[in-house]
Amino acid sequence: MNRVIREEECRRITGLSRTTRWEMERDGTFPQRRRLSPNAVGWLWSDVKRWILSRVAGVGRAPHHALAMRFVPIETAPARRRRGRTRRSRAS
Repeated sequence: MNRVIREEECRRITGLSRTTRWEMERDGTFPQRRRLSPNAVGWLWSDVKRWILSRVAGVGRAPHHALAMRFVPIETAPARRRRGRTRRSRAS
């Protein structure tokens, strides 16, 4: 399946920061981003997966799970609220 992944997913999948990926794209060592609209870009999942597999293969040991890698979408649940310390009322 060839689908487009966006910035957050690409960062989570590759573990690389936006700047690092941008520099690697410029050097030709990471897949080029695709313009989706004037304000949106993304990467083809097949290109990113191929890049990951080439990195694993370059190490010399491709784990069996890397060859069967599947995309797992980010949960769309609302962000969790942080709990702050609650003040205890003082007994007078």
